[in-house]
Amino acid sequence: MEQDKQTPYYIEDDEITLKELILKIKEMWAYLWARRSRILIAGLVGAALFVTRSLLKPTEYQATLTFMVDEDNGGGGAVAGILSKFGFGGAGSEYNLQKILSLSKSMRIMKAVVLDTADVDGKTDLIGNHIIELYEFRKRKSWKKPENHLTDFAFGRPGQDSLAVRKALKAVIAKIVGGKKTKNQLFTSSADEDSGIMTLSAKTESADLSLALVKSIFEHLSGYYILKSTEKAESTFEILKSKTDSIYSVLTQKEYALAQFRDKNRGIYLNKIKVREQQLQNEITALRLAWAEALKNQEMANYVLKQQTPFIQPIDVPFAPLEPVPNSLVKAAIIGAFLGGFLMVLWLLGRKVVREALEQPE
Repeated sequence: MEQDKQTPYYIEDDEITLKELILKIKEMWAYLWARRSRILIAGLVGAALFVTRSLLKPTEYQATLTFMVDEDNGGGGAVAGILSKFGFGGAGSEYNLQKILSLSKSMRIMKAVVLDTADVDGKTDLIGNHIIELYEFRKRKSWKKPENHLTDFAFGRPGQDSLAVRKALKAVIAKIVGGKKTKNQLFTSSADEDSGIMTLSAKTESADLSLALVKSIFEHLSGYYILKSTEKAESTFEILKSKTDSIYSVLTQKEYALAQFRDKNRGIYLNKIKVREQQLQNEITALRLAWAEALKNQEMANYVLKQQTPFIQPIDVPFAPLEPVPNSLVKAAIIGAFLGGFLMVLWLLGRKVVREALEQPE
């Protein structure tokens, strides 16, 4: 019985060949070249728009402060061993550049900065109020709503609604450090991991505000970081100092008691009196030894505290007058021309593709 011959089955190959790709690119290029005048005009329009935008942009002033953190995480095993006898650990903690930068934008630091006082353009007020005035927060739609109680809001006024204060605080801090809905944030920070140099930079429309903002952030950041870095070591020192003072107080009392006992029993040589005198003397000797040991531990704890207190060293501190940040018209023109021409190319190619798709038979 003859087997039926099967008819070959071919799969249509829709993959484009290299030759077809090259031809397609040449076709697109020819198509765009024929319309180069449109692309050029779009580029010129984009350049003009970006240059105009750059010219209308308010003048800004940038204040940049650099600093280093010098920390000695010494203390040694001997010191740690002495403190561990009392159940206290050392206060050593390796500082981290990113941790410091994160702290610089934290709510704790920013809240202190917003409520800090500064003299800006001849007016003394809280930094938060200067920002509200300069960037016209009260013209925002959310601030005009009566239910938000922000129509005439200002930090520091007595009797302010607590909810309004929190909303205003979040809005001002978002303007300083940036957020999802915030453009052109006022403050940036960075760190060079190789050199350990950190940079704080504030850019606002007021030279005085830029200076006040960056200096306030540095002061509150350095103060808080030193406080938290030495918190454990300082607590250990205070506890040991309290113990040392307590032992010394008891020792003083016993010494006075022995002196009074001797004065009271002068010339009497009874055995029971000698026993009591010896008991007081033994207690004083023991207390002196305990006080000497406690005093030594206190000095060790003080050494650890000094060793682990970070030293924040300012390097470059900005000062008035600040030069305005220059607006690069050439850069704006190049970016605008590129975007304008690129958008025109996309529009022309998109239109060609759509037309060809519609002209193909079904």
